[in-house]
Amino acid sequence: MRLRCKTNGHDYPTGVPPQVTKVLALDIVRWELLGLEDVVKPSTFSLGVKGALYPYRQGNRSRLKGQLSMSIAFDLPPVLSLIPEDVRRDVAEAVLKRLVENMKEKVNGSLLADYSKFKNERAKKLV
Repeated sequence: MRLRCKTNGHDYPTGVPPQVTKVLALDIVRWELLGLEDVVKPSTFSLGVKGALYPYRQGNRSRLKGQLSMSIAFDLPPVLSLIPEDVRRDVAEAVLKRLVENMKEKVNGSLLADYSKFKNERAKKLV
């Protein structure tokens, strides 16, 4: 994963308000497709993931907002062409929905853990 800090509106991802002072942009640059047998593993598979985290301030309140875009492209393995298209589509949608939910859970859990660690370290410095 590549992380970049962008400031002052320079090269912000689409959808990030220009008044935001800093954006943490992420880009998945390396990944591996695991868990599929050779017979159903696609011959070509492309995954693109880009995202951004930034502070959103409104009055004296501040929140962390984020966005993530993911694109997936692959060639269907010949053995799967025997399955009706509507069944393949329904299964693919269910798998992708679960994948996105799983990613959200992991990101939210990591953010909470990182914030707790930050809070504890900050409290120790004040003592």
